[in-house]
Amino acid sequence: MYPGASASIEHLESNGVQVRHDINATTLAAYARVFEIDAFDRIVFNFPHFAEGGNVRNKISKHRELLAKFFESSRSVLAHDGQVWLSLCAGQGGTPADTITRSYGDTWQVIECAAAGQLLLLDVKPFPFSELAALGYGSVGYRLEERAFHSENGLVHVFVPESKTVRSRFSQTWSRDVSLWLGPNFSVGAVESIFREIMGDGFDLKLEKRDEYQCPKSQRQSYMFHVVFTSNVQLQPVWTTMASVKCEVVSMSLLQ
Repeated sequence: MYPGASASIEHLESNGVQVRHDINATTLAAYARVFEIDAFDRIVFNFPHFAEGGNVRNKISKHRELLAKFFESSRSVLAHDGQVWLSLCAGQGGTPADTITRSYGDTWQVIECAAAGQLLLLDVKPFPFSELAALGYGSVGYRLEERAFHSENGLVHVFVPESKTVRSRFSQTWSRDVSLWLGPNFSVGAVESIFREIMGDGFDLKLEKRDEYQCPKSQRQSYMFHVVFTSNVQLQPVWTTMASVKCEVVSMSLLQ
């Protein structure tokens, strides 16, 4: 499948490059001793694919799971100022940089996957297909066969560790509904303040009360809020935030 691989490996090794095979991209920390290195300045993964099942088209959730595990693994061995470079076919990433537009649900949602490793999308670059092709590169492995796939319009996504000084190339937006039992003295402003305190800096927040319910037995009041978060600084898991908000409300007089 890769007729020129042996010559390429020999050339690399003759120039002092370590070449290793059978690397599991989801458990990179296990190879630190093999490479005799504590952290990597750059980790590159070109056109990953969850290929279990051979010619059977795999669920897109499996590709996302692969990416999330890869990002988590990368973060554990990445230098403080290191970068992760991930190449995807056009339309797979689900970012505004894609040259082929798909519905977001039909993409790999690469920004959300990177959040699993606390990584931000710093930049997106065209995959240098023409330059690599001139050097003999050709894609292969479509459906685990000696067939090419469309990498010509691919994109290289550059990720870096989350930091308050780093801004993501694209903001990420989440929306969730949350129900809270609140006391008679509650206000939307008070609930919003709790969200903002927990989320920290770098987030835009919109909070809208959409429904309410009163328990006929206890007379307690429940309110349902629709919350929209937007950030290009950090990608704190929304479900963690929701849990923290509920705990904070429980400890406050809003519940009384």
